[in-house]
Amino acid sequence: MMRPPDNHVHTEWSWDTADSASMVSACQRAVAEGLPAIAFTEHLDFTDWHADDLATTSGLVGRHPGQQLPIDVEGYLADIAECREGFPELRIWSGIEAGEPHLFAASIGRHLERNPVDRILGSLHSLELDGHLVGVTRLLWSDADGRMRRCLA
Repeated sequence: MMRPPDNHVHTEWSWDTADSASMVSACQRAVAEGLPAIAFTEHLDFTDWHADDLATTSGLVGRHPGQQLPIDVEGYLADIAECREGFPELRIWSGIEAGEPHLFAASIGRHLERNPVDRILGSLHSLELDGHLVGVTRLLWSDADGRMRRCLA
């Protein structure tokens, strides 16, 4: 029986993932588990955004806390190339996980024009609170039911 691909893997190239989470080790594990493919969908979250983004036109002024960092595209692509060469039995896809894509369509579009990828995931990790994007986990500390309903809406 063929196992399904893993379409959502973060490595050291995501701002919230440990430096020890390497693409090579993820590929080794995928091969050991018998996966046919793996997609490295690193976080793409914005702390600065384009004037045409809904985040701008709706009046958002920032993130709290703004720990998100841009992807080191050059290093990320070098690792993808190394893994594709080192694991020919494994299909390896490039990708991003775009945070709040409904708010950052212009910024995401500009990033993808310069840096196309094989897989694009969308996520909702933050909600607006008092003009800032705030991580959902932080918001769940109070009124978890109400915040979760906002998130799902």
